[in-house]
Amino acid sequence: MTSMATPLRTACLLLAAASVAAVNLEGRQKTLEASWSLDLEPRQDMSPVKRVVNLLQKMKAELDAEANSEAEMYDKLVCWCETN
Repeated sequence: MTSMATPLRTACLLLAAASVAAVNLEGRQKTLEASWSLDLEPRQDMSPVKRVVNLLQKMKAELDAEANSEAEMYDKLVCWCETN
């Protein structure tokens, strides 16, 4: 019974994490769309190419931050699964 408990516990944790992520995804998407639409509005002081480059740099920074956050969460869950 112990050998089945660990995979079941891991599956439950992953399912819980996925459901939380799905709930937060819609709000996050709306926030990003609002932020990015401001970055893409026509401006006289910046060329269209520069606006797109700035947006891509901003998106990369946000994705890097998310990846770090998710890596930390994964490490915590793995540690919890192995020690519990």
